[in-house]
Amino acid sequence: MAEEETHCEKRMTIQVGGGNRITDDLLVRRAEHNDGHLTNLEEISLHQQHLEKLDYIHRVCAKLKQLHLQDNCIGKIENLKRLKSLEYLNMAMNNVELIENLERCESLTKLDLTLNFIADLVQSVDNLRTNIRLQELTLMGNPCTEYQGYREYVIATLPQLKTLDGRDINKSERIQAQQRLSILEKQIREAQVSYFEKREREKHDIQRELEETRAQYEDPNLDSSTRRARSSSGGSQSSDKFCFHSSHELTFYFDVFISVGGFRFFQSQSRHAPEFRQEISRKVFEFQKEDEINRDPFFHEDSQARKANGLPKRYFDDHLKPLNINQAKLEFVFDDSDWNFIKVELHLYKHLSTSDIQVDIEPQYLRVTLWQKRVFQLRLCEEVRCDSSLVQRSQTTGHLMISMPRVNPLPRTISTQPQSNAEDSQTDQKNSPLLEVSNATRVDYTRIVEPEDPYQDVPDLEPMTHEGD
Repeated sequence: MAEEETHCEKRMTIQVGGGNRITDDLLVRRAEHNDGHLTNLEEISLHQQHLEKLDYIHRVCAKLKQLHLQDNCIGKIENLKRLKSLEYLNMAMNNVELIENLERCESLTKLDLTLNFIADLVQSVDNLRTNIRLQELTLMGNPCTEYQGYREYVIATLPQLKTLDGRDINKSERIQAQQRLSILEKQIREAQVSYFEKREREKHDIQRELEETRAQYEDPNLDSSTRRARSSSGGSQSSDKFCFHSSHELTFYFDVFISVGGFRFFQSQSRHAPEFRQEISRKVFEFQKEDEINRDPFFHEDSQARKANGLPKRYFDDHLKPLNINQAKLEFVFDDSDWNFIKVELHLYKHLSTSDIQVDIEPQYLRVTLWQKRVFQLRLCEEVRCDSSLVQRSQTTGHLMISMPRVNPLPRTISTQPQSNAEDSQTDQKNSPLLEVSNATRVDYTRIVEPEDPYQDVPDLEPMTHEGD
């Protein structure tokens, strides 16, 4: 038992970063309904991914029509100007404080920003004037909805809206709101100033409370037993919410939960503010990552454990990009000259049983697992179609031939390459199905017509003689 507790404490020293990022691996996993293809993807859901920044997605998913980002910690709407076809954007339960950077989303018809922290209503609504196709807007749960005259001001400022916070807008309501627009704008601006002053005063108190909370629940000098004793009251009250199959599993989960803040952190009261929401999201993210690290030996930080399991140190880098791995030190041939396919020939041992070979083809990488967990992994330069790939093995040499069709085939072009002499040119022309023009076959246009002899038309004359001769 003492050895198990020591090993558990050793695993708890792993440092885990807070917050997640949008990467190729995340997008491919969330695009399973489209076979992992991103270039023609029209809908994707990235909810509850602990995202703190909205980026990268506009580079690879330019044809998106529906984007679901609810229940994250995104603090700013940005990097969406390339999504010309975006029709529905759901960013409910985030940390957005201002509606902005949506002017280039020309097809936007529905926008959901429920339970955010939007307070600057005047600037936010003004930034939506250019979205002439916007019909549905949801702002419930934001501070701006508590302003007097909020609904009338939004209706009068955005005449293209048909539904606000789930309620239809009728003509009489719009006419009355437009008649009182100047009065409503004055009321809204006064309410905004009052809220901003209150918010500035709260920021200092929130920062102080967060520092005290971190010092109370994240003391790195405390050992496992002290953390248990400090948080025993919270742990005993909440342990009945989980199902554990053994006392060792209960101890494991208890230590993990204590290491990321403990039961008491999640039971303690907190303010409804962006800072606290972000802190809670990071705590949950750290708990999930530590649970993954301790349960999967692939993520384990102990090099001796990795070596004992026969696994490589890791398959992906810090940005979740696949790494090139060749544990068995096999020779291979990579051929991407074909317009439609990417081909890999792996020189396996001739007498290796085929049952000991496991091939895994993903859109961004190829992985071959051999006997004794020897891994060969190759990162691909572009996306391939996994379901249409072909794997064959030669019965003569034992080599493994893998053919993977490209998602975006290369354009067919004719290349011209000059040859060194006429003999090489003739040989290449026989072997090549393409018409090639080399320097040796160039025509000298100055010698097409032979120069004329100026004396060719002059008749031959007899020699002249004098009369006296």
